[in-house]
Amino acid sequence: MVAIGAGASAVATTLFTLSFRYGDPVTPAVIQEFQPIIAIAGAALLLHERLRASFIWFAVPAPAGAWLLAFPDPLDFAVDRAVVALLALGAAVLWGPFTAALVRRLMQARQEPNMAVHGLLRIVRHRPGDGAPHQAVRQ
Repeated sequence: MVAIGAGASAVATTLFTLSFRYGDPVTPAVIQEFQPIIAIAGAALLLHERLRASFIWFAVPAPAGAWLLAFPDPLDFAVDRAVVALLALGAAVLWGPFTAALVRRLMQARQEPNMAVHGLLRIVRHRPGDGAPHQAVRQ
């Protein structure tokens, strides 16, 4: 889980950073704010959370606002402006579901307290120079 999360986070950070290279800094910063919407949708899918009816008031105008931000003339589609928007949106898509997946994993750990305690002991008992943390627990 950590490896997948770290990999997704690294790719998302790379996409987000690249989006600044290809366009103005405002567009990626604002489009990245899709991350909470994607995280909430991920929570609905992964955690079976029920969405409030008011969620639609935020989820529907967000793409329209992002389109207007990425393309000041809404009918004039430019590939160079789309690249910036897609890189930032790609970062949000990678960061969003990971948030929901992390919460799901933490909820599972709460149901299996021995696993959570074992993981905590691995971190606490690890001393630099002792090798990997899992070896320190076995000693």
